[in-house]
This record gives sequence, structure tokens and C-alpha cells, in this order.
Amino acid sequence: MEGARHVSKKERAAFFLLLLFPFLFLTTTCKPKKAHMETRISVKGILQNTTGQPVKDVVVMIAGGSHEFNDMASVTNDSGEFYLSNVVVPGNYTLQIQGDSQSIKKEVHLTDSSTIRITF
Repeated sequence: MEGARHVSKKERAAFFLLLLFPFLFLTTTCKPKKAHMETRISVKGILQNTTGQPVKDVVVMIAGGSHEFNDMASVTNDSGEFYLSNVVVPGNYTLQIQGDSQSIKKEVHLTDSSTIRITF
């Protein structure tokens, strides 16, 4: 029967490096990308005519944009206010605004503190 063999510090260090190398390699080269955090808010808008008076009972919807958006519409209230919920900000969007006799598209840039005013 042979006696115990003495292992040097260099041999122990090499052994541990061989054990740790795959782990070190994976943690330094395969780091996942940080997930992009989306901020979704409810955007408030105010629709006014050319004299600054609120326009009620007009449909406002997102028709296009720089982010995904839900197919939804809002109808302006007596104060001309409308709300579009679950909108990713910041972003550029095209709003489709449709009244009884008029329809327009309006390009807007929305941020997390946006209250947009639109003349219709």
C-alpha cells in the first residue's frame, strides 16, 4: 500500500481552476441582457376647437406608433377630456380623431407626464 502523496499549493490551485473554469466562462460570456423596462401609463388628452372651447363626443384612438399599442378608443367628455390607457412611454404615436363631420390624424410624442392638447 502506498503512502499519501503530498499535494502542492500549485497543484491545488490548478485543480480548483479546472473545476471553476466552466462556471467562470459561463458567467462572464453568457450574461443575459438586461430586460428593457416598459413604462405604461394612462394618457390624458384635451380636445379643443380653434377658439379654445372643449369639443365633446369625439372619438380618439391610437392609429399607429413606435411601440405596440392596444386597439382602443376614447370618447371626449363635456370638458373635451379623453384617456388612453396602457400606453408605452416615451413614444411617438399617431392619433386618429373622428367627429361627426371631420376626421384628422395627429402625430404626438408621449412621455410619462404627458397631458396632450389637440385642436380639432
